[in-house]
Amino acid sequence: MPNSTVPEELLSLRQQIDTLDDEILNLLARRFQVTAEVGKLKASKKLDSVDEARERQKLEELQEQARSKDLNPEFILHLFQMIFAEVVNNHQSYRQ
Repeated sequence: MPNSTVPEELLSLRQQIDTLDDEILNLLARRFQVTAEVGKLKASKKLDSVDEARERQKLEELQEQARSKDLNPEFILHLFQMIFAEVVNNHQSYRQ
């Protein structure tokens, strides 16, 4: 569908989505910058890369927050499990 036939309201909504996507990427970048500092600190203090108790607690909290925001808690669980897995991969690189 060429832009000339797309309703203006739809174009506006798509622009809002594009802006939100950019904000999500910026937040993820900031989150990974902070977790990189955590990884470096853990490596320097010879702490485990993974704190399973904290991870479980955080995932439970995130699922509760998801429910309160009418988001699918299973989706949020999987999303943050992927984020946490990437963080752990990054942390392990600081130990080499």
